[in-house]
Amino acid sequence: MSNCGPEAPEARRRPADGQRTLSLGERIRYARLTMLTYRKATAKERDAFLVLLREKTGGYLEPTLRVMGMTWDEFADMVRTVGEVRAILRTRTVVGFAWIERRDRTLHVHGVALEPPFRGQGIGTAVFRDLEEEFRASVDGIELGVHDSNPRARALYERLGFHVETALPDVGFSVLRKPISAPRA
Repeated sequence: MSNCGPEAPEARRRPADGQRTLSLGERIRYARLTMLTYRKATAKERDAFLVLLREKTGGYLEPTLRVMGMTWDEFADMVRTVGEVRAILRTRTVVGFAWIERRDRTLHVHGVALEPPFRGQGIGTAVFRDLEEEFRASVDGIELGVHDSNPRARALYERLGFHVETALPDVGFSVLRKPISAPRA
């Protein structure tokens, strides 16, 4: 699995988003905090991912499943059989999970869920950068769905370069996409 983390910003470069430039010590700490590894989740970890999803969705997942004509048990079975659930590790600690599925030349991210103590530390950003790097040569883009009641996640995805491709008002979701391409030689 991938073992790459995000590159720290250069010391003298002024970030485009208006944030201050990080000192060398801050960049080293950031790199340590976001250096992640991934492995296929065990059956027990997939169940833990389902618990995290249920908790983090704030109650919108089950009504959405009903609109889609799916029960929670059918959804849980889908998590076990469609795509791949990866455990996200920082050092040797599982900090969360990513559920991904390759669909032709698109990587679909069904969900990323982090354990509560690890949220807000740049890990989600690092996960998406790692996925982009890993799949850059084999897909044309990354897509994901975000619920309208989750503006924090949507803001993250937009900061990472995702844009709305389709709005699904019946289920309160938007499908976001980020085109990616292989690096030029």
